[in-house]
Amino acid sequence: MRRHCGLEEVEILARPKKLWGRLALGLLLLIAFSYSVRSITADSSSPLRICMSAEAEGEDIVYTFVLSNRGARDLGDVFIAGLVPPGTQFQEVVLTPPGSVFRKVESEQATWVSHRLPAGEAQGPFIYKVWRAGEVVGPAHAWPSWKRPGEGSVGSADVFARATAWPTNVAGC
Repeated sequence: MRRHCGLEEVEILARPKKLWGRLALGLLLLIAFSYSVRSITADSSSPLRICMSAEAEGEDIVYTFVLSNRGARDLGDVFIAGLVPPGTQFQEVVLTPPGSVFRKVESEQATWVSHRLPAGEAQGPFIYKVWRAGEVVGPAHAWPSWKRPGEGSVGSADVFARATAWPTNVAGC
């Protein structure tokens, strides 16, 4: 196919649909592994809100999340977990906020406990680091559960790591 562009003619080669499919898949993978998503609690009726983010630093991925008790009552006996996603290996807990204690990594989850999360207050950030062990890294999420004043739990939406070379949005959740 020939097309006239200004003063000269340029030949445009017809490409098979297969090439466009590969390009689309490549773009999708680039977007999925190049940007992080700031995640907020999916359940708006929950008294607890979770804000989580992820950022890649070379072969390391750092996950950060903060819990906010929007309810009128304190939450007690809080168990907190952050997923160590598929394609990664747990490295370390970078920060445990006051009032919480890091327990251990179990069942591909970094786990903490907190005796109390007062009404109207936030706790965090909780920060942990994983090492990229495979070519594909799955999404991560965090979820707390509590036993007082009544049992409940909530989870964040999934987050993906973002390469630090890409522009970032530094606005908080």
